[in-house]
Amino acid sequence: MHFQMEEEVKGEFDVEESNESKEAGRAASKSNKGKERPSIKLVAADVAAIDGNERGKAPAKLLAKDQNSKTLPFTASEDHKKWNDVCMRRLLEWFSTLKDSFKSNGHPEFDSTLTAEFNEAFPHLIASKVKLDTGEAIERSAHPAVGVVPRTFIRTHRSNLGKTGSEVVIENWNTDDMQEYDTEEPRAQWVEDQLRDNRFTYQYPDDPTSKGIFRGPLVNATFAYFIELFSKCGYSGKYGPPAGALCLATIAVKRGLMQWASGSFSKGSKFQRVPWGVEASRDFYGAANNLSESKWEDIVFQCQEYIKAKGVEVAVLGDDESGDEKPAQTLFMSP
Repeated sequence: MHFQMEEEVKGEFDVEESNESKEAGRAASKSNKGKERPSIKLVAADVAAIDGNERGKAPAKLLAKDQNSKTLPFTASEDHKKWNDVCMRRLLEWFSTLKDSFKSNGHPEFDSTLTAEFNEAFPHLIASKVKLDTGEAIERSAHPAVGVVPRTFIRTHRSNLGKTGSEVVIENWNTDDMQEYDTEEPRAQWVEDQLRDNRFTYQYPDDPTSKGIFRGPLVNATFAYFIELFSKCGYSGKYGPPAGALCLATIAVKRGLMQWASGSFSKGSKFQRVPWGVEASRDFYGAANNLSESKWEDIVFQCQEYIKAKGVEVAVLGDDESGDEKPAQTLFMSP
């Protein structure tokens, strides 16, 4: 058996160093003795970015920052409208049921829920693909904007609910019933009374037999912001009642009250998971998630009064064939 040996190819480090180069190296080493050596810093490479660049694709994180409602993979105006009025509203329904609303964007079911709602809203687009600027053709539901825009939408909704809680408390000082609380001391005392045992959450806090939690006027006025989002398209109830959103509204009011704890306004901490999200989940979610159908009905009807007071026509409960309003439970409870 005959083996043909390949000629060995030597690199520059395989060649024996000459005596002249050795002497030059020793001389340079002596001249640099005592001098500070340059430090070498090892930096972890972004493998995904390198791989993407080698393939001619931009990293996903670079694509994400450029996505907005204008880059959504739609060309027809009716599809854009359906995205806002149906797809985003259904995703908001899912979000509104979560125990920890501040961790929704990283929830393991976020993407699968979004994809399911996208495909249900746009069955005519499921088979079609869209071409990215990179030249890659992908399914429309996998377009970067479809993943980015809804997360921005959810964050904005959550932030607006926090702002609404603060605004409701501020507006409350201007009502006729609150005119006697016009200086810091009586206002601070009133806030303290409301915060004690979360009295602000009850419709009749002075009644020891009252079980009307989540029916306090400040809570209902704040939760009305959420109800109004469904005043035209309705609430399907496919994910269950919006217990998480009700908890957010409640904790937003509590934050709003604490901003007036001294009797004058102080901005306080941001509306974020710590402490507000943690407290909402711990102190209110259990009660909200166990509300009966009739309790949900009472809460929704009270919220509608605040919406109607602003001149907004409410259709969230709809009408049945007899012309009577449908009970709230047909919308807020799972079918």
